[in-house]
Amino acid sequence: MPLLVRGLTAAAVLATAVGAYLVVETAISRRLSNNRRSAHARNFLRLGFGAAAVVGIAGILTDQWVGVLASLGVIGFAVTFALQQPILSLVAWFYSRSRPSASGLAPEGEARRRIYRTT
Repeated sequence: MPLLVRGLTAAAVLATAVGAYLVVETAISRRLSNNRRSAHARNFLRLGFGAAAVVGIAGILTDQWVGVLASLGVIGFAVTFALQQPILSLVAWFYSRSRPSASGLAPEGEARRRIYRTT
């Protein structure tokens, strides 16, 4: 892709991000009456839209979206977020297996074989 086309596409992405930020910021600031909350919302929106614009522009300029997203950790965050419940279940299973029984002592000997016997 020619340099001029990349530059114009990057400028379009930046203009879109700024426009979307202004629309969302105006809508949210009208709903929030507290100035402090409004300032916190603006900061959060700037961070989100700024990060999206940086990723978009970097992807356009390098022509490697997967590499940009992987280097910024977006893919790792998405996988971690998607696997949050299975990871918690696995941790809970290991935790429950390492703890003694409800009576305070894990069964031993014959009692243990009776309880954990499989058919």
